[in-house]
Amino acid sequence: MENIRKGNETGEGYIVSFRRILQEAEERDRQALERFHNWSNGMMDPAEDEVYTNAVKECAGKLRKASA
Repeated sequence: MENIRKGNETGEGYIVSFRRILQEAEERDRQALERFHNWSNGMMDPAEDEVYTNAVKECAGKLRKASA
């Protein structure tokens, strides 16, 4: 009986952890979309805009190489 209770607690812990991970991923996704929106509309400050633009160019270059 004790093993079943421990198994249930472990399973519940995994569910809680998984939900937390999903919530954090959704928040990071929302932030990324917000940053992209700000970047594409020219609403970032110049220093952040330059860093973001360089990162986008780097990712595009990697995607181009990977698809070739």
